[in-house]
Amino acid sequence: MDWVMITVAVAGLAAAGSVLVRLLLRYNQLSLAADLCAEGRRQLTADIADRHILIPPFVEATRSRLGDVPALDELTTAFATARRSLDAGECDRIGAAEEALTEATAGLAAAVHAELRGTAAPPPGSQEESVTETLRYLYSQIIAIEGRIAAAARYYNRNVDRFHERRALPLSAPLRGFFRPCEPIRYSDLTLDPLDSSEDALRVIDEDYRPGRLSEEL
Repeated sequence: MDWVMITVAVAGLAAAGSVLVRLLLRYNQLSLAADLCAEGRRQLTADIADRHILIPPFVEATRSRLGDVPALDELTTAFATARRSLDAGECDRIGAAEEALTEATAGLAAAVHAELRGTAAPPPGSQEESVTETLRYLYSQIIAIEGRIAAAARYYNRNVDRFHERRALPLSAPLRGFFRPCEPIRYSDLTLDPLDSSEDALRVIDEDYRPGRLSEEL
C-alpha cells in the first residue's frame, strides 16, 4: 500500500512539474511575443513621427513657391488629425489618419506638379529654384518614410496576430492576466516599392527633373 501511495505521489509530482515547466515555457513565449509587439509599435511610432516632422516644412515650401492652393488646406487638416491620433495613442484611428495624410500629401504634390508644369523654369540660383529643389527633396523623403511606415505596420500587425494566437491557446489561460491584448494598427500597403516611389515622387513635382545622387542614396 505504501508503495502504491509513493508511486501515486511521485506521478503527481512529475505531472505537476511537467505542467509548471510548460507554463514557464509558455510565459517566456508570451513575454517574447509581447516584447516584439512593443518594439514594433515603437518603430512604427518613430517612423510616423519622422514623417510628421517633414510635413510642416513641405507645406511652407509649397506656400512660398505657389501661395495658397486648395490642397494645402486638405493636407493641413489631415496632418492635424494624424497628430492628434498619434499623440492620443488611438490605435483604431492612427492607421486611418496616416492613410488620409498619405493621400493628402500626394494630392498636394499633384497640385504642385500641375502648377509648375505650365510655368517656365526658374533662373539658376534664384530663390524660386531653391524652393523648388527643397520641395523635391522633402517630398522624396516623405515618400521614402511612407515605405518605412508601411513595412513597420506590417511587422507590428503580424506580431500582434501571432501574440493573440499564442495568448488564446488553452495553456495560456492561467497567464492571460499577465499579458494584456495588443491593438493592431491597420495601414494599407504601398503599391510601389519605396525606392521606386521616391524617384516617381520627384517626377510628380517636375516631370522634366531627372533624379540624381539624392534619389540614388534613398
